[in-house]
Amino acid sequence: MTVALSLRGDEAEDGLCDNQKRLNVLFWNLVDGLTSIFLTYCDNTSLAMRLTDQQLAIIKTTASQVFGEATGVWLFGSRVNDNARGGDIDLYIEPPIEDVDALVEAKLRFMMEMHKKMGEQKIDVVIRRPQSEADLPIYRVAKQTGVKLS
Repeated sequence: MTVALSLRGDEAEDGLCDNQKRLNVLFWNLVDGLTSIFLTYCDNTSLAMRLTDQQLAIIKTTASQVFGEATGVWLFGSRVNDNARGGDIDLYIEPPIEDVDALVEAKLRFMMEMHKKMGEQKIDVVIRRPQSEADLPIYRVAKQTGVKLS
């Protein structure tokens, strides 16, 4: 979720995302009295996804089986935009697997299982290792604009 704070409603950031919402919060400030803060945020929980229920179930189940129960999976890119057409399936995955060799093996197995179950659909997978200090822009974009599946 992306949040922009402003003490006046006209200063809240616009254009953060396609599904932007605004919330006015009133509170009592000992110095100024009644104060209003506008929160602008991206509500990605209500975005429609251009995937079938069967495709969603396949993604969640396969990720859990291959990477483990504690795996976080986000769908991002054009498939979370109802106005877009076509497009590959972009997945951002945060698995609990630490070992690099095991992670590479799991990613290959995940891709193989996905292609077996979903056919020749183009699927892009971005994986962030646990405890990784790298903070690549794609990680932030995927989590901020994506929809958490599991």
